[in-house]
Amino acid sequence: MWKKILWLQEPVNVDDVFIDIGGNSLTATRCVNMIKAAFNVDVPLDLFFMDDGTVAVLAKLIDERATGEVRTTR
Repeated sequence: MWKKILWLQEPVNVDDVFIDIGGNSLTATRCVNMIKAAFNVDVPLDLFFMDDGTVAVLAKLIDERATGEVRTTR
């Protein structure tokens, strides 16, 4: 999703931070809308601007909100 929205040529790594790879408020808003449409899950816009706003963190949040289960990291 990030690769498509940010028009990136190279792959996006799960540890990439959204703003570090070119994300901004407009592209973050597009991501929030795409996530809502695809998974029927609301994610906070500010997640994309945090130091740990990575693909991995976002995926975990989507999974938790979609399933209602909180997963711990090992």
